[in-house]
Amino acid sequence: YYYTPPECADGHSAVILRPDFAYISFDPFASYFSKAPYFHKKLVSKIISELMPKRLIDCDLPSTSRATLTGCEDYQLLHIKATHPEPRGKVNIVEEPGVLAAGYIVSVEGEFRSVKLLPGEKEVTSKTKDGRTIITLPQINGYDMFCLCR
Repeated sequence: YYYTPPECADGHSAVILRPDFAYISFDPFASYFSKAPYFHKKLVSKIISELMPKRLIDCDLPSTSRATLTGCEDYQLLHIKATHPEPRGKVNIVEEPGVLAAGYIVSVEGEFRSVKLLPGEKEVTSKTKDGRTIITLPQINGYDMFCLCR
């Protein structure tokens, strides 16, 4: 199934948004998987932003990159992955690591006293503002992990 919005308002809602839930009258994930319409990705992103205005991680990374946060009470581990899967037959495979240029910003909920690149614990540029820690990433070749210490 592939949904294309009408050219103008037709009196039928494709999406219903309430303060605590949203309803989409079609499956945007299946549609995006099969046809990749960019507006479906933007629709889901907008709904998430409306339902969760304060995010645990907020970043300006390219869509091919991933940011993940794990950890415990004393520290958080920020994982940044920059890879580009390539189709090889019916399989997507990562053969070479991608390079994420230095200067991208990641904002994490919570105030951390330091951010260190692991392993080696090299200090990474960060600051705290409004209950968040704002990290300026160094160049990343494929994957890096950062320790955010309380």
